Amino acid sequence: TQTLPAAPAILIDKDGTLDNGGDGQVDAGDVINYALTVSNAGNVTLDTVVVSDPDADPGSIVRGVDAVGDGDDLLEVGETWTYTAAHTLTQAEIDSGSFTNVADADATAPNDTPVTDEDDHTEPLDAAPAIMIVKDGALNDGGDGQADAGDVIEYTLEVSNEGNVTLDNVVVSDPDADAGSIVRGADIVGDGDDLLEVGEIWSYTAAHTLTQAEIDSGSYQNQATVTGKDPADNDVSDDSGTAVDNDTPTEVTLTPAPGIAVDKAATLNDDDGTPGLSAGATISYAFTVTHTGNTTLTAITLSDPDATVSGGPIASLDPGDSDSTTFA
Repeated sequence: TQTLPAAPAILIDKDGTLDNGGDGQVDAGDVINYALTVSNAGNVTLDTVVVSDPDADPGSIVRGVDAVGDGDDLLEVGETWTYTAAHTLTQAEIDSGSFTNVADADATAPNDTPVTDEDDHTEPLDAAPAIMIVKDGALNDGGDGQADAGDVIEYTLEVSNEGNVTLDNVVVSDPDADAGSIVRGADIVGDGDDLLEVGEIWSYTAAHTLTQAEIDSGSYQNQATVTGKDPADNDVSDDSGTAVDNDTPTEVTLTPAPGIAVDKAATLNDDDGTPGLSAGATISYAFTVTHTGNTTLTAITLSDPDATVSGGPIASLDPGDSDSTTFA
């Protein structure tokens, strides 16, 4: 009797293709589609063939048309069966930068000897970090209807994660914001933690107190900046714009409201020694010029068709200031 030794062997090969939904980047919910082949590389027929993958979506492992075979449940020598499977990606997997998993093929030889093989596949998941900041400003004029030095521009800012990976160490800065005025508020979209997850939108407020020079310029514009870190510790940043698709500085119009008032006081001079008003007597005038508007005035002159005015011009007069010494 010639003994024919059995040499059972099974091989599995696994390949994966990312389906990103056509948007050009991988996102949570995208799917890796797997193609698997299982071959009998030994010298005996195998049965009870099972392909397993702990990371495959439930029910996604499906046997297809045999590449080589007769479609029955016996994996005969030289046959190759095909399978498909799928895995739906999570955000944590995308944040890690790649996804690796292992499929197993198990079967039983005629003498009930188990045979097994495994193959893994690593799918690179390219990070596309993107952070955006949008800034809007409104003047709080204190209720007087005009911008004055000391009035405040109140800003609202929205920071959003427009990329495909989670961001941390998010910091909003604005060199022109009042000290301590940048404050994070309630998330517009988010869970209130310190991770700016994909699709989240955080809200902030800030303030800037106006100077006279800024009011004199007729408008005030500035930009905020947001920075963060992606999972690979790379910096991501954006300068604020008026919408997510631009970096246009936020500008607030400061409408000029110039105004000036003059107060004239008269003093009768008794030049001829005759009591009371008489021909030849003179009248001296004192002038007080007051700035009643909101922009700095310069080169102020004064005229009086019935009197000779000396002095001036006033070089500069700030809002609210008066000058009672220049003109006489």
